[in-house]
Amino acid sequence: LWTAYAMPTFGAILPNTLSAKIAQVESGLWAPFASRLVAEWIPSWTAGLQPWFVDPMVVLAVVGAMLVAWRLPRMAVLVLWGGAYAGAYHLLGVPGYPWYRIPVEWALLICAGVGLGIAAEVAVGSDPKRRARRWAVAAVTVVALVLLAVPTVRGIHGWKPTDRDLAYGQLTAWLNDHAAPSERVAFFEVGILGYATDLGVLDQIGLVSPELTPNVVHGDFGTGVWLQRPEYFVELEGSGFSGAVTRYPGFAETYEPVAVVARLDGKRLIVHRVRNR
Repeated sequence: LWTAYAMPTFGAILPNTLSAKIAQVESGLWAPFASRLVAEWIPSWTAGLQPWFVDPMVVLAVVGAMLVAWRLPRMAVLVLWGGAYAGAYHLLGVPGYPWYRIPVEWALLICAGVGLGIAAEVAVGSDPKRRARRWAVAAVTVVALVLLAVPTVRGIHGWKPTDRDLAYGQLTAWLNDHAAPSERVAFFEVGILGYATDLGVLDQIGLVSPELTPNVVHGDFGTGVWLQRPEYFVELEGSGFSGAVTRYPGFAETYEPVAVVARLDGKRLIVHRVRNR
């Protein structure tokens, strides 16, 4: 189904961003998916016991995976999918973006749930006379789930925009008021610019600007932008990505700062516009 949709729509099965993501890892500035999975994500998913591979959550997940293979073959596809996902992302050599952890953790949770179910079954047994014990285990499980859910619910209801959200909101408002839809803006975080403005975006990181990927692979985040000469360039004061452009010979003669639209962590967010446009 994906192939039938992707080929006529995009002309390819794999996303155009793949080459840019591989280039990011090759530049040495982004940690690979597998490194973050083993060193950060799985340890943070556990209950906190060290080393993480003896943590109760990991033990339950391993036991659950074995039981799925042995007793619940219809669920095996879920576990295999999680493993195939992790293996594929490792082989592709993509960076460890935080949201890439979710499918792996989902598969681990399924396995841990199966393992916990078996542990509860062993604890209460199948003897009808132990019905009271089974109800007690069920009650404790429900209470535990509710307690675990409370922080999540509070986080959802208590969500507030971060300073970055507010700063980027001010940036997009300024661009919408002063720039024409036919013009382009370059920055190293273009996601919100693409959604909240009508301007064309030039992505310093290369994810949506594949013409910059050959430079990104060498850790060069300035040359591609300079050669493209977008009408606007956004600088985050002190950022190495921004400095790669603002330190480029001829930048000051070609661009002029026209607005400081916000401050982010005490650093100015500066909009530069090409002179005599």
